[in-house]
Amino acid sequence: SNGADARTFLMVSDSTRSHARLALHRTPPAAPDDSGWRMLGLDSDEPTAWRRVPITEVLRDRPGLYDLLRFPEGWTIEIEPSAPAPLRAVLDPSATDHWSSMRPEDTGHDPTRSRPA
Repeated sequence: SNGADARTFLMVSDSTRSHARLALHRTPPAAPDDSGWRMLGLDSDEPTAWRRVPITEVLRDRPGLYDLLRFPEGWTIEIEPSAPAPLRAVLDPSATDHWSSMRPEDTGHDPTRSRPA
């Protein structure tokens, strides 16, 4: 399936600790249980270390990301976890931002929030 489930992992870069803004980018999977998602600091240098994190663990902290993890290979999601509205951009492979058409103002909620405000 193209979505996230309990058997899939994503790779988290060591650069996520030092950056306020993060990027989730989907690449071709490297293993059968690899979702293809990579989380790294936005505008960071090449990451030096990666760790495998179960998607279930990420979704436990941020259930709102569930709907976003359905995007296919080549897509990038930019988030700023500490901001009031964490989602910053949803970019297709040509770098067109689709976030304006998915805005929380239109839907009544921000899909990246952990819980209702």
